[in-house]
Amino acid sequence: MGRDQLSLGRRVATIRSPGLQPVRLAAELDRLRPELVLVDCFGTLLHRSVPSGRVRELACAELAGALGLVDVAGLVAARRELERSLSAARSGPGHVRDHRSAELAAALHDHLGSPVADAVALPSPQDFVALFCAIEVAVEGAVCAANAPLAAVLGRLAVPVQVVSDTNLSASMLGDVLTACGLGVFRDGVVTSADAGETKRSGHLLPAVIAAAEVDAVAVVVVGDNPVSDGTMAERAGAESLLVRPGRWDDTKQASSRDLRGDLRRRLRDVLAPAGPDDVFPELALTLWLFATRLDAGVRRRGASRAAFLAREGLFLQRVHEAVQDGLAHAGRPPLETAYLLTSRKSTLVPSLVDPARQLPALVAAQPGITAADLVALLGLTPQVLPGSPTPDEPLRPAEVDALIGADDFRTALEERRARQTHLLRALVAAADPGEGELQVVDVGWKGTVRDHLALALDGRAVHAHLLGLLGTADLPHRAHKTGHLFANQPARTPYLQVFAHFKELYELLLAAGHGSVSAYDRDDTGEVVVVSDDDAQERRCHDELVAPFQQACLARVAVLADLLAPVRDRPPWVTDLVAAAHARMVYRPRRSELDAVEALVQYENFGARAVKAIGAGPTSSRSRLDPRRHVSGGGWPPLRMRRAGVGWQRVPYSAFKEAQLLRGALR
Repeated sequence: MGRDQLSLGRRVATIRSPGLQPVRLAAELDRLRPELVLVDCFGTLLHRSVPSGRVRELACAELAGALGLVDVAGLVAARRELERSLSAARSGPGHVRDHRSAELAAALHDHLGSPVADAVALPSPQDFVALFCAIEVAVEGAVCAANAPLAAVLGRLAVPVQVVSDTNLSASMLGDVLTACGLGVFRDGVVTSADAGETKRSGHLLPAVIAAAEVDAVAVVVVGDNPVSDGTMAERAGAESLLVRPGRWDDTKQASSRDLRGDLRRRLRDVLAPAGPDDVFPELALTLWLFATRLDAGVRRRGASRAAFLAREGLFLQRVHEAVQDGLAHAGRPPLETAYLLTSRKSTLVPSLVDPARQLPALVAAQPGITAADLVALLGLTPQVLPGSPTPDEPLRPAEVDALIGADDFRTALEERRARQTHLLRALVAAADPGEGELQVVDVGWKGTVRDHLALALDGRAVHAHLLGLLGTADLPHRAHKTGHLFANQPARTPYLQVFAHFKELYELLLAAGHGSVSAYDRDDTGEVVVVSDDDAQERRCHDELVAPFQQACLARVAVLADLLAPVRDRPPWVTDLVAAAHARMVYRPRRSELDAVEALVQYENFGARAVKAIGAGPTSSRSRLDPRRHVSGGGWPPLRMRRAGVGWQRVPYSAFKEAQLLRGALR
């Protein structure tokens, strides 16, 4: 054991061995026989997996998400400036003092209350301080890991051990961090510079702690990592000093652990590893985690505390969101309330027909080949409302649509049904969200048609759609009331649109609920609203045997990811890079078992209740062609198209080409 200095006259020994091991430290403590041990916290008893400055950024990101703020960088800059001014106000010549977290929170509340951020509804000062401090503790607890070997050595001592730290956290807050890291045994003996008003690095805190303990300084040992705060200042106080080098104590704090991106990539690789051939599309859990974290922030930015998840994919998205919220619960903010709103394009169509003369021709034009009988069935009417012409089983022509709308029996029956279905739908919505403010709905999306129907049916109540994806070949109606949190091309392309949107039917296939599509609403004998659905035995069996096991495994992964990724959420931007790279593996390089799983699935289109054939195959006319460009440009899911065409070998160069594009940033 090497000693840089040893003063036998004052029993002061400073050990600066770069490789101090637990056994050697225990032997040294046994030789010194101290009456009191003072141990440093950060860098000694606890190791951060990120640089200390990064902790501030993570905490600001959490706070911004809780408040609905968008400008995280501005919040970080404001916090830094307030920290400097508060510390300067408490310090003096030879007395460097740390600010207190509660003081910083109060000052930040005043800053955010200025006109710069008057669009944000801030909590009361007391609630804001509590939220701020809870986030500080949560982020520190998430990025810190216990120095287990050191804790084991100190835990075996028969003398008091106190944690003395230069930090802006209060003693109770630091105690909570220690407890979160499994070191609650030390929380009763915590002293922080924020509470004491003095710091170790100024040379005033250690003598005060020793005096308060009523122990001779020569009987005190200070264990730490800082050569000034824990070495020189301990020596000046007359105590022993045992220094351990940061990063050389154990495997918890290696140099690589400061590479948060690399560290996360390694951890994600373990979580997303398939458990067996039947464990398909494991990376989808990571994609859904990204959506859920953005959804949480997006709903709060709208000033809302409640969201309604639409059928059918909404049921699983709701469960994913709740799992992610459990991982974010450490932020100290109340969770969003959620409800499952059983709606579909079909069930909301009739209530949305406030102007049939304009809306029905557009509906017919959007569904080429629809017959009069099909249209009447879609509207939930009986064939008796059809006039003598048009022919019920032939495709409708524009003139025939006008004649149908002008028929008295049709118009009367449609208005009666619209009035009844609208009343029932409004009752269903009121049960899910009884407020009068903007209704927040969550759906898989693509065009947000259900949102548009609801906005018409609810007679003026604002509706905002939070969609997994928002797509359209032309400007979508009411796009200002729709947000595509995972991908969108309205009004502009989002990063990795091509990756996340390629084979978007994957979300519809694997996220669907076990019940059928909602077709209409009714009332039972007690007056309660009853949902009428188009169930299909084959689809239900497919869900129970194939989809439900996937969802169970996916939800378990989401829960693990929520805890693992809570400190970073979807920031910094490279987190999205990691998610996109994982998602790209599924759509560009699927395993054989995953191709088999998709081919075995059955999906029913929820507007017309008709089965979708050859899922992911694209147009049938080009399936047999061997040119790989045909399989890519022809639509559908290229890997599955290639296999069905008997040219499965094309998947190898195709996936290599796509992953090369992703690596060089060309696949966006």
